[in-house]
Amino acid sequence: RPEEPYRFLDYFDLEHTTIFHGRQSACQALLERIRAETHDSRLTLLHAPSGAGKTSLLRAGIVPDLFDAGDLPIYIHHPREPVAAIKQTLLPTTPHPEKLAALPLRTFLNWTSQHLERAETLVILLDQFEEFFVQLTPTQQRPFVVGLADCYPAEDLPVKFVLAMRRDYFSDMALFDGELEQVFHNQYLLPALTRAEAERAITAPLDGAGVSWMPGAVETLLDYLDRGEIAPPHLGKLAKEVRAL
Repeated sequence: RPEEPYRFLDYFDLEHTTIFHGRQSACQALLERIRAETHDSRLTLLHAPSGAGKTSLLRAGIVPDLFDAGDLPIYIHHPREPVAAIKQTLLPTTPHPEKLAALPLRTFLNWTSQHLERAETLVILLDQFEEFFVQLTPTQQRPFVVGLADCYPAEDLPVKFVLAMRRDYFSDMALFDGELEQVFHNQYLLPALTRAEAERAITAPLDGAGVSWMPGAVETLLDYLDRGEIAPPHLGKLAKEVRAL
């Protein structure tokens, strides 16, 4: 259990799973899309406004849940060049880097999957995928567009992809349309926290810690925050201010 019960404006990581609360419904909804036994589940798009908690959801929610389900999640933060990032993450050292670079993505992942247990699925989570559209030229984007399209129909390949991006870049996935007509078929928009979820995010991290909020304090905070929707940054900022008092 982390010594500090709140993350304030920082994202939650794997070691913060015990204090990550309020996103159970979102985790379940996203996992259903990732683990569905349908062809479309090869690729899942996670999108939401900036600061909605996509990184925390992946790192503290989805990664441990995938491990528990017997899958192998590979989280890659800020993958400027996805094909190279995937290869380097799965194979950090190689005596022949030039051969690795030339290997098609599907061939590399097929070789990698041979080392998995029979029931495991390799789930590649590419976070902050908007950088793919911002940082790369069309020529630099092409290898992943082609590689993903090549992997998509391979029924014998136990690999799935999750691309997480800001909502304002979601439509840019149309770039893949020419090679991958199903690109928008399996997507999840991370919603704002409900009032009940926000209350859980505030109170649950203190369970078993020997401290608690004053009676009525949480309801007062939620009344202040609840103006149509409750975003995680609002909770984090408020928690930081209250903690300083």
